[in-house]
Amino acid sequence: MTNRLLLIRRALLVLVMGLVIGMALPAFGVSPAMSQERLTVITESGTPVVAAEILMQVGAADEEGNAGITHLAGRSVLAAIRPSLDSLGVRAGLVVDKDAFSISIIAAPDVWEKAMDLTLKGLFEAPPPSSAVLQERAAILAELRGRVANPADAATRELDRAVFGADHPWGRPEVGTVESVGRLTANQVQTFTDEFFVPARASVAIVGPVEIQDARARLPRAISLARGNRTAVDAFDPEKEPVIRSYNSVTSWVSVSYPFSASADEEAIRFATFLTADALSYSPRQRSIYNLQSEVVPRAEGGEMRIQIVVPPEEAIDWAERLIGFVANLRAIDMHDDEFESGLRRFRGERTMALITPEARAHAAARALLVGAPDREALVPEMEEMTLSRLHAAADHLGPPVLVVLGPISDQD
Repeated sequence: MTNRLLLIRRALLVLVMGLVIGMALPAFGVSPAMSQERLTVITESGTPVVAAEILMQVGAADEEGNAGITHLAGRSVLAAIRPSLDSLGVRAGLVVDKDAFSISIIAAPDVWEKAMDLTLKGLFEAPPPSSAVLQERAAILAELRGRVANPADAATRELDRAVFGADHPWGRPEVGTVESVGRLTANQVQTFTDEFFVPARASVAIVGPVEIQDARARLPRAISLARGNRTAVDAFDPEKEPVIRSYNSVTSWVSVSYPFSASADEEAIRFATFLTADALSYSPRQRSIYNLQSEVVPRAEGGEMRIQIVVPPEEAIDWAERLIGFVANLRAIDMHDDEFESGLRRFRGERTMALITPEARAHAAARALLVGAPDREALVPEMEEMTLSRLHAAADHLGPPVLVVLGPISDQD
């Protein structure tokens, strides 16, 4: 390692360790237990469609070295039933996360039951045909080859490895790699679906003009009544030192992940994330912020707050310091009432817009079932419930950050 890189790593290590003293360190690892209730229905009589999300607790921990097989299997199932769904005018999609994947359907109220039947049969009754598997594998490989040189993907991959470890299932891309997907066969995918695509691993959320008794009548008894199953996820050990990676690009990508435990105040952490993103976003006084992405990822036993900024390479270290420093200062930030209320209104507006579609509400409700919060009265709590003390407590609950800087690094001192 060059002298310059060594100095950068040491400087960032001192920065991170100095700012996180006193931060709570959540326990890592996910157990197989989950909530008893695995069906939620949000009845909205005025919504013109029915949005349903079938969330399967199948993910990287089930893949046993076959990275990306969950994604390929889910796409293959959807490809096999898509012509039938299209004939009903139903829109369907797939989302794959580290701990689960979900199939969403958006249907007219008079066909949603038939669409649900088709989707459940595709998931549970027979494995996808070999033709669908091979077709989807070819499509995924083409997509992965196109993403190899994408710095945004590279930054996410590096952060995943730093947070979870290169050998941990969650440290690998959910969609797999060109090498891992290229090795998968139709027989492997069909065997995988036979073993893991079962009703006992499913949760369902429905939004629209539907009553819960009607929804229960459409679902296999194993979903509506039985206790769910999922594979235990091994504990992971995040990187303690900042990770600096040289990458051939014209910009640098600064990524930070903060862990939080299941007892954390998720809504207050979302507000803290919003304030951080708002403070660091592009403005006439911050012209060197080219892009900023932030997200809160809740999981069954904790989650992450992730923030990523794109900046000029010569400013990457300075912006890493500012980002980590701002989050650390949230533990004791003092805000005037007007400033706090203004930020809270904008935060609620952003949260409301993120849930404006019925499919977005169905996805959020399904994830709430997964993380064990099916009894939430509203997806977005009332604005007046947020307080400055809640914000301070949430920021204090965040664990030590994992920092990754990706971009061009000169070897010349």
